[in-house]
Amino acid sequence: MADPLLEVQAMTTEFTASGQVIHAVRGVSFRVERGEVVGIVGESGCGKSVTALSIMRLVPSPPGRIVSGSVRLGGLELTGLGRSEMARIRGGRMSMIFQDPFSALNPTMTLGAQITESLLAHRPMPRAQAREEALALLRSVQIPSPEMRFRQYPHEVSGGQRQRVMIAMAFSSQPELVIVDEPTTALDVTVQAQILNLMDEFRRKAGSAVLLITHDFGIVAETCDRVLVMYAGQIVEEAATAAILSRPRHPYTQALIRSLPRLEGESGGRLPTIAGRPPDLAQPPAGCAFADRCRRAEERCRSVEPEWRTHAAGGVRCLLADLGEAA
Repeated sequence: MADPLLEVQAMTTEFTASGQVIHAVRGVSFRVERGEVVGIVGESGCGKSVTALSIMRLVPSPPGRIVSGSVRLGGLELTGLGRSEMARIRGGRMSMIFQDPFSALNPTMTLGAQITESLLAHRPMPRAQAREEALALLRSVQIPSPEMRFRQYPHEVSGGQRQRVMIAMAFSSQPELVIVDEPTTALDVTVQAQILNLMDEFRRKAGSAVLLITHDFGIVAETCDRVLVMYAGQIVEEAATAAILSRPRHPYTQALIRSLPRLEGESGGRLPTIAGRPPDLAQPPAGCAFADRCRRAEERCRSVEPEWRTHAAGGVRCLLADLGEAA
């Protein structure tokens, strides 16, 4: 097998708050192949966004720090790079689309100036050419009246238009990898579909791989080749999207999928929920982090930490998972 585009090995990220150490990401390992779309799913607080920020070396320090592990992009180890070297990689070879574009964009600069600045930083060219390319990017993300929007500030346009600007900036350098963090959370469903289609169009043109962070299995089903399920700072299951949706192996994945709304069945019924709450990551449990919320948990689940177990369709972190093939 060819070397992956992104390879994360045993990455651990911690935060210190009020004298306590929060183990936000605990020994996470995965890979993303060139041109592949990989989704990371899980409840809020499970470590999805911290994983993305750790890869991008954007974890605020203090209070956070990447304690250990390896992050390689196209064979280049990122964890040891200096700030200037990492700045050239970030926005060039890899970029990120944030959950809240209003916070990600600079409120003191016009949209056009921000796109132009990104182009000049990673694709040296005359400023006049950068301005024309920035306008072309605004047109390509289907923003109406691009010449007017070019001169406007982030607060003067809608949330959907701000997200389109973020897409334009993220793909402007034709990056090898784009990390996308909950890109449609604050948007209505019509705009959500437009944004997802736009990102997919840009991804195909640039040949980029995408690491998509979401809690929405509907988005995963439509866009992702492979899925990583995250819980309490760990990857607990990984498989191709079709395999995850048709035969989830981990009880947490099964519970997430049971909670999805369905067209069939009685209307007006209550959706199943996952009882309990995630563990306190200042004091991670000795055994399986999901044991206290798991319908099938045995006594050993609370004392023995499950190791990663592989099967024909992927892998799972569970002592009780059935690794056999479907009948």
